[in-house]
Amino acid sequence: MKGESRGSPFFVQFADGESQFNKDITLMIFIEKGESNKVVLTLWESATITSPYFMFKFTNSVTAEVNIFTALDTSDNPDRFSLFSIVEQPTGLDPATGIVSLTSGQWIGQIYESVTTSLDPDDWSALLQTEMVVVSGEDLTINPIYR
Repeated sequence: MKGESRGSPFFVQFADGESQFNKDITLMIFIEKGESNKVVLTLWESATITSPYFMFKFTNSVTAEVNIFTALDTSDNPDRFSLFSIVEQPTGLDPATGIVSLTSGQWIGQIYESVTTSLDPDDWSALLQTEMVVVSGEDLTINPIYR
């Protein structure tokens, strides 16, 4: 694909003005604020480590805020799919168990494999998937004048 990304990682802008959806980002995760969200992904088929831990790195598309966390794969059939619970809440955060605080809007989600549960990206192995993440709901921690 010959073109360059401008403004959005989800589209590639070509010199002739045409744009095309970036096929490297094919999935979407939907997170509802204040909820326990079930997220289903297919990660094991891309994994290169036996019994990997899955590490999540979400980057806000507007503010570039980064949120790093891990969540336990609770799937009954991990060869077919991975099932994660991502809890979005404003307080009582625990990124080691998937309890995070995310502002509403669009995020870029990257999922890596790792041999440890370390939240340090330098300890991670391969990038397995990149997805668009949409966080929906009211941001109660933001002053209403800025909402």
